[in-house]
Amino acid sequence: MEKNFSQRLKEVLFLLASEPDVQINAFPDFVHIPDEIVSETSDAIEYAPNEISQEDTSILNVLRTIDSIFDKMVGDANNWIIDSINTNPQWQHVRLLAQEGIDKYKLTYKQPDLFWISYFREKPLG
Repeated sequence: MEKNFSQRLKEVLFLLASEPDVQINAFPDFVHIPDEIVSETSDAIEYAPNEISQEDTSILNVLRTIDSIFDKMVGDANNWIIDSINTNPQWQHVRLLAQEGIDKYKLTYKQPDLFWISYFREKPLG
């Protein structure tokens, strides 16, 4: 499990560091993308195994810092519209922190692969 979790942490970090168009295109168009980004961040933190590598612990700490920024954004609905990913300084700060984490831990950025997620569009009733 640790290997998959380790890769998941890195992919979430890559997602957070990505340009807005990459973040938006990482998800299907029928989900609320800002919420999905925040959910993936908080889920990575919440479901961390008890024993993980030093590198994973370090990445997890970056995610915790970013998650605290998301917590401060709650309460203003304008932070959660799709345009805010492009224009909001807090979202830009999140990308900067994630990129600093990638640089600090000598990772090579790549477009995120959210391999652990599956989405299914429900068919309308009737």
